[in-house]
Amino acid sequence: MKIPFYLRILSYFQDVLIKETRSEINPELKVYLSLGRLKLITGNAIYSYEDKYINFVEAFNFINIKNKSVKGALVLGLGLGSIPYILEKKFKLQSTFTCVELDSAVIDLFEEFVLEKLNSQFNIKNDDGYNYLLNSNEKFDLICMDIFNDAKIPEKFSTLDFLKLLDSNLSIIGIIIYNRLAENQKDIELNEQFDLLFLKIFPSRKLLKLSTNWMFIAER
Repeated sequence: MKIPFYLRILSYFQDVLIKETRSEINPELKVYLSLGRLKLITGNAIYSYEDKYINFVEAFNFINIKNKSVKGALVLGLGLGSIPYILEKKFKLQSTFTCVELDSAVIDLFEEFVLEKLNSQFNIKNDDGYNYLLNSNEKFDLICMDIFNDAKIPEKFSTLDFLKLLDSNLSIIGIIIYNRLAENQKDIELNEQFDLLFLKIFPSRKLLKLSTNWMFIAER
């Protein structure tokens, strides 16, 4: 979808609502134009913000993604495709992206607003991330875990069994980036508990602590 130029200019002064929809999974989905970028929000969380999705920009810089070989990437939690957008537009990295998203309404928004902007190849799966990994035989050079239900990660994605599934779908040169919120003391306490599990599967993990997110990173 082509956004009128005057709306892009206006978006540098105030957020401009472009589309509002809902689904059984997300009762509120709003696409805004903000600082010239498309931003997808739910009631309490930002799901996507193009290259302003800073947590993954910082993580990709942290691992020096420009010097990595990423033939196949798995994105768990699509949003408006900020992760592939950042990799292609900011880091000049094109890959074959498998994107798993449970909410078909979110997939529709990505296809309407973002897909035509990107040159990478996409394989989009309307599926639960846990179920997809459980039945996957693929190996990925990059796995980005970014699944949220509003501002919370569903409990099954914080288990040892799920981390084992991530590990089993990682290639011999693979990298995992797992995004978790760190907006308050409760988030931090949950992250510290999660870290004990993460270390059991990825003992060489690196932890990137940002202002409102913790990025758990593991490299083969």
